[in-house]
Amino acid sequence: MSSETVNGKVLKHGTQTRTMHWIHLIAFIILGLTGIGFYWHIEGINNLFGGGAYASLVHRWTGVVFTAGPLLYILLNFDRFSRFIDTISSFTKDDFAWLKVMGGYLPLIKVENVPPQDKYNAGQKMLGWMIIIGCLLIILTGFPMWLWRTVCLQSFWACVGIFTSGLP
Repeated sequence: MSSETVNGKVLKHGTQTRTMHWIHLIAFIILGLTGIGFYWHIEGINNLFGGGAYASLVHRWTGVVFTAGPLLYILLNFDRFSRFIDTISSFTKDDFAWLKVMGGYLPLIKVENVPPQDKYNAGQKMLGWMIIIGCLLIILTGFPMWLWRTVCLQSFWACVGIFTSGLP
């Protein structure tokens, strides 16, 4: 838990963690916009970034930020990251009970008492893993398309296989 306070409230995460998350979010939004512009050939989106060529350049370098930001954070805060992985990887009896009642958030499920939770509830733990796995999939499919553009045009999945297996 962070010991920082704002307006008398203790913040759940420190400045460094919040900054990394904001950088990652902004990079994700830019990647999403430029990716949609490329995939569906939406010139209006590409023009937001100065046209197709500039949008492509922004997309590639934003991908570097999307990858390097969290990697740098993990390297600088490995203990914190390790504790986070341990926390979201451990499911207790209370977590499964929380999932049965969906934390009391669904109006169709009447709940008298929501099972107690630690720092993260079961839904947040599952979301954490979905984000980690999703980001890794985005990275593992994006960099081969950038680094081996001519090869990837012929066979995208062969390119992903080469990239993930470590072969030259």
